[in-house]
Parts: sequence; C-alpha cells; structure tokens
Amino acid sequence: MIDLLINKDRLQTIIDDFPLSAFLIDLSNRYLMVNQKLENLFEITGDELLGRSPYDIYSRKLVARLFVQNAKVIETNKPLTCEERISLLKGKTMKLLTTKSPIINDQGKAYSIVGITTDITDREMSKKDRERLVIELRDAISIAMNLDKIITICCSCNKIRNDKGNWEQIDLNISIHSEIKFSHGICHECGINLYPDYFKEIEED
Repeated sequence: MIDLLINKDRLQTIIDDFPLSAFLIDLSNRYLMVNQKLENLFEITGDELLGRSPYDIYSRKLVARLFVQNAKVIETNKPLTCEERISLLKGKTMKLLTTKSPIINDQGKAYSIVGITTDITDREMSKKDRERLVIELRDAISIAMNLDKIITICCSCNKIRNDKGNWEQIDLNISIHSEIKFSHGICHECGINLYPDYFKEIEED
C-alpha cells in the first residue's frame, strides 16, 4: 500500500490519459481509481465506485468469476484477458473485453491490479478482429505495468518530480536512486552562449 500512496497522483494522471476505460483495484478487489471513460461506460460516478467492492456493483455470480480472475493475476504476476457479459446492479448489461495486470513493487510483489476494458456489446467480431483488439489491450496494459517507472520531467528546466512531488535536479535524482555518479562539463553550444569570448578563441586556435 505504501507504493500505491507514493505514486497515487502519478497513477491517476496516467489512468486519466488512457484512451480506453481504465481502473485500479487493490488486493481486496476494491476500486482505488477509475478514469472518466469508465464512469461514462458504467454510467456511474467515481464517488459511487471508489472504495466499493464488486459486490456493490455487479451480480454475485459475476463477482465470483471476477475474484477468480483477479486471484490468478496476482498468483501468476502476469496479464490476463477475459471476455465477460456483465450486469450492473443499476440494470445496465454489456459485453466487455478486459485485460488486467498486476502492478509490482521493487520486491516483486503485486500491490494492486490495473485493468483496461472496452465495450464489445454491439460488435460482430471475427477471430482476427478479436485477436487484434486483444493485442491493443495488451499494448495499453504494458504501459500500466510500468506506471511506477514513469518519470515526470519539466519541459523547461529538465528537473525531475520525485515520489514526494518535489522537483529536483536530474543528476541528484538519478544519484539517489542508483549507484551512478556524475561529473560536470560543458557542451560546445552552452559554452558559446555562456563564454563566447573564450570559446571564440578556442575555435580560432
């Protein structure tokens, strides 16, 4: 849970930017994050989903299958793609194709599951179309599997935002999280801008 708290803002930002409906659940199968696309798909607000168990949203028969799927994702530490016809307690029924994947910490243990889902209710899909869609979902989920490895860098000064939300120099950030040590020099272009007379003499020589 510590890992999740550290990366909460970063995770939410990336989930919001997903082109498909996306969600994040904890190991107790409760919704931790959802994006606007999922809210629109389910016709449920985020406040109605967050912190809720599937028992609050789906039929009990479906919940049992979802729990088995989620347990398999955690057990194998691998993505899983499932096709399900779901019935929400509010009465809406749809057919979904969903890929779920564990989010793994530095110790190799899953601390949550991220899911990407798309509505295929009105699609008549051939085997080829379904395989293509599964590949698209797997590609999207591969991004989610590396959420906590994504670094936010300022497009102006190139400082990096650390896990606490503070901005720090890129060399300091890398040194803290690795054994890499830095020495400092100056490139030719910056040298001309900062010390034009000196570098002009070098060029003339």
